[in-house]
Amino acid sequence: AGVASFKIEGRMKTEYYIASIVSAYRNLIDEICVKGHLSEEELMKHQKALSYAENREVWDGFYENSFGKDSIIYHATSNVDVNHDFLAKIVSYDRTKETAIVETRNIFKVGEKIEILSPESEINSFIVTKAINEDGLEIELINQPMKKVEINMPYSVKAGDIIRRSR
Repeated sequence: AGVASFKIEGRMKTEYYIASIVSAYRNLIDEICVKGHLSEEELMKHQKALSYAENREVWDGFYENSFGKDSIIYHATSNVDVNHDFLAKIVSYDRTKETAIVETRNIFKVGEKIEILSPESEINSFIVTKAINEDGLEIELINQPMKKVEINMPYSVKAGDIIRRSR
């Protein structure tokens, strides 16, 4: 098609949105370059990766006159469908203890499967097995935003890497 560049809208978007979109498209483009053609299943995998960036239910606007009483423009304003996948941001990593200090954003808990989104590695997932709050107490539920919590971290991570819910 002669495409020489690819613009991703990001003005006024969160760092989580930008990281999710860039990661999803980078992986999609790389896979297409290697394989040349993707199966329907492979395309659905990339569609799922893109959906991580959605903050609310998406709608195709007025494309092909698709508005009506069931379209999103008529939905009551609510927080029900808001994406709460952005869980935390890495503050620091301790290789010897295999733990990371994270700054929380949304609720998650010990036993939950989460993913690391980093510009320097593939997406890695793991189960949270331990969480310690700022008072040094072991906790099961991480439910206060913008707090520092220490969690187990089986992968090498860097400050600024993002933790998101695994779907």
